[in-house]
This record gives sequence, C-alpha cells and structure tokens, in this order.
Amino acid sequence: EREKEVGPGIPMYPHASLVIPGEKEAVQAAKDAENNTTRVVYLTTDPRDLVDQWYQDHLAKDFQRHDAGETPQLDVFWDARVSGDDIAFLAERESHTRIVALTMDATGTRITLIRIDKPSAEDSSQPGQP
Repeated sequence: EREKEVGPGIPMYPHASLVIPGEKEAVQAAKDAENNTTRVVYLTTDPRDLVDQWYQDHLAKDFQRHDAGETPQLDVFWDARVSGDDIAFLAERESHTRIVALTMDATGTRITLIRIDKPSAEDSSQPGQP
C-alpha cells in the first residue's frame, strides 16, 4: 500500500461481489466522506470462517484480529460502526486506520472494508477544519 493511496487499501476477498449502495447508503457515504472515512461493502456466499482464514493469510502483519463478541469493544470500532458481532481486523498508522469487518449474512458473509484518514496537523490548523 502506498501512503497516499485512495480508497481503503485492503485486499479484496476473491469470491466476493461489490454491493452497490442504495440511496440510504449513499447519504451515509457522504457523511462518512465528511469524516474522512471510506467504506466499501462486498458479499460472498462463502462462510465467515473461510473468509476469516483468507484474511488472516492475506492481510499485512500490522493488522490485528479481534473476535466477535470481544469486550470491551474498541472505540475505533464504535466510531466506524463495526458491530460487536463482527470479526474485525484493525491496522492503525499515523495517518490512517484500516478495518476489515466480517459479518455473518443470511446468504454467506458481508465484508466491509473501511479506511479512516486522520486529519493532518496542516488540516487541523486551518480555520473551519475539525
């Protein structure tokens, strides 16, 4: 991954299909963009255990795995709207945070790839910036 790369910068599970956002999701995506968050959702008919193992084998070593039901749940998961029922992989860098959330779905597994860019010192010193 390149530091200035656009998008989540996370490997995509090979047996998954992109979920095209509906109107409700598009509104949420606009809100996410205001908060420097990129979210992409994929679906696969494969069981979550298989997808989990694939990500354990293919993610960079800086990703840490968090089990479903883990308590207490990290604040970053609350902020990113990752459910406590999800298996999640988390990697934090100085400039951004990346998350892979695996949700059991009626037909298989929902894979949510999230990237949260942290405001730079330059951005936060400008008037009107959070």
